[in-house]
Amino acid sequence: MSITATTDGTTFNVTMRRGDTLPVWTFTVTESGSPVDLTGATIIAGWKRRGLNGTIELSKSLGDGIEITDAANGEYTVGDFDMDVAEGGTFDFEIEIELADGERNTDVSGVWTLTQDVV
Repeated sequence: MSITATTDGTTFNVTMRRGDTLPVWTFTVTESGSPVDLTGATIIAGWKRRGLNGTIELSKSLGDGIEITDAANGEYTVGDFDMDVAEGGTFDFEIEIELADGERNTDVSGVWTLTQDVV
């Protein structure tokens, strides 16, 4: 499996093959160095093909590729699902968290490159 991921903490850029299974990545949400409590939060992730306005080609949510693993310490995971889109390409990507009090923020965003698979 060949996956390349780079991050600076908020921008997460990934290159992998279309259709491959995404490994599980753990993210920790903090504010001013302290964990953000994710109790009652909802988390969604979306992939939109770059250059196409508003067309989400793949989305994931809690229980479907996203899990809150330690709410009190702000930890959640994304992964263990196939990157099933019609064809490879470059996608804008983001993970959005809505806290129990209604505050909504993009936690991570970036560019996701899916190279076309052969088989």
